[in-house]
Amino acid sequence: MKFNEHNNPTNPDYPRGYIYSQWKDYKKKIGKYCLIPNEIKQYLPLLTGPELNLYMFYAINADNTYGNSFYSVKTIAQELSVSTKTINNWNNTLVDLGLITHDIPLNHKSALAQLLPLTSFIARPDIGNLDRTRHQLVNAAKYKKTNELYLVIFHKGDKATPLKFTIYLRDGPSTKKDDQVEKAQEDDKVSKLANRDTTSEIEGPKWLMAALEEPNYVLSETDKKIIKNTDIPWQNHGSGQVAWIEHSGYFTLLIKNNAENENDDARLLDTLYSFATDEQVLHFKQNYRHCKIRA
Repeated sequence: MKFNEHNNPTNPDYPRGYIYSQWKDYKKKIGKYCLIPNEIKQYLPLLTGPELNLYMFYAINADNTYGNSFYSVKTIAQELSVSTKTINNWNNTLVDLGLITHDIPLNHKSALAQLLPLTSFIARPDIGNLDRTRHQLVNAAKYKKTNELYLVIFHKGDKATPLKFTIYLRDGPSTKKDDQVEKAQEDDKVSKLANRDTTSEIEGPKWLMAALEEPNYVLSETDKKIIKNTDIPWQNHGSGQVAWIEHSGYFTLLIKNNAENENDDARLLDTLYSFATDEQVLHFKQNYRHCKIRA
């Protein structure tokens, strides 16, 4: 007989793992609990040595808000009973895979290790933290800016929400092993991430995206008039029903959102993936010329 993994077959009133959930709630309450993202499993084939121990050390000791920890290489080596050279090698591996950033500030013995996002996400900083977010994406986390995308999402009842996103990308995880990288590539010190087999179903996404939403973005008055006074020529697309305009030199995608949940970030992220680069936008414009709204 099959039963739900959360149920206790001998007594359904007491789910299996109930005592664990109580312990977890207690640990979270006193601030001594860390969560390891499920997506770390995509990196496990690349962590062929005990480098995972170092990632676990950083995850356990990082502050839960910013993912930062401050330990010298010497201290970590003592904690994990290895040499400082080994810790340096492990740090290089974790940095190369995009799991952390690692910097030693001038005149400091301790190093700053920062955990990095393991999935794509939408960042919505307030206006006061917009520049800080941009700076950390590019300079600390090594994302590359690829596009700016303007959207207008039409919800039920013809309510329209204008959005502006700056799209940043970095390489996703790869399951390529060191011995699978060609000798010529090894000589050029090409990152393992650059040699990923993007057709493999067991790999993670080719790109990790950070979609930075511009706070308080509004449509221009001209664009409002164009949209309001036009019978929009909706066409089917992977993102739903779409149309587009191009005004003042920028491309604006119109999307009819018939989803029950109007704030579906997963669906929005899928849409942003489809328009993350100038090449993708150009391809779309070439194939959907007939649904453009002409000013």
